[in-house]
Amino acid sequence: MEVGLLLGLLLSAASARRPEYRTAYACEGGQLHISCEEGYLIHLIRANYGRFSISICNEHGSLDWSVDCSSHRSYYVIYERCNLMSSCVVSATSETFADPCPGTFKYLEVQYQCILESMTTSSSPSSELISTTSTTTRPPIIIPLTRSSKPTIFTTPVTTTFTPKLSTIPYTTAGTLSTTKYTPPRSTTAVTLFNKEGHCYPTQSRNLSWDWTKAGTEVVQKCPGGTFGEARWRCGTNPVQWVPESPDLSECSSLWVDNLRN
Repeated sequence: MEVGLLLGLLLSAASARRPEYRTAYACEGGQLHISCEEGYLIHLIRANYGRFSISICNEHGSLDWSVDCSSHRSYYVIYERCNLMSSCVVSATSETFADPCPGTFKYLEVQYQCILESMTTSSSPSSELISTTSTTTRPPIIIPLTRSSKPTIFTTPVTTTFTPKLSTIPYTTAGTLSTTKYTPPRSTTAVTLFNKEGHCYPTQSRNLSWDWTKAGTEVVQKCPGGTFGEARWRCGTNPVQWVPESPDLSECSSLWVDNLRN
């Protein structure tokens, strides 16, 4: 019993010392304010400018926004401006992070911890170059024997200096990060769509493929990548067309946000 009590006290103490995870949000066009108590500094965990959830920063309940939207510059920008600072303010705009999904209203989401200032250490590699000098001796040079002389051997000491270069790790700031857009090769295969009377045409919408669907039928499939849940879209009857204009992703939730909450 005493061992169990002691173990419980140790676990409680360890839990109390562990910095808690904090999450802050700012809708597009606003400003994100994060700060820590006196004697503590911000330790960045994750950051994303884009959209992984249909419910956050969605006052009017729009359903036609992408929920697989992420700016590759998010972490670098927040790290540069906030990490190991006591507080910081960042504008949640596409001018700051670039626009990862035009037409979708985005938000900035940051997860961080407040750690003791005494826990942070900084070290930088020495800028001095290390030089080593070694002396080597070339093999003897032998002049062939002639009638009037004996073989003569010359030994020439040669001194060489080796100066190794320090290996440096390139550091890329948010302002210099760039990506190359991949353009897939054009297909040379012709595809012919045959009309199926009383069916909605196959189409691609909200990062999902929708096949021929009979009028009056609702199609249910898994949510797009990065989310979980079910996406729905109905084929109307009068006229025969997809209704509404885009699939219903209101039941889709972000895997990234769900992992943070767990």
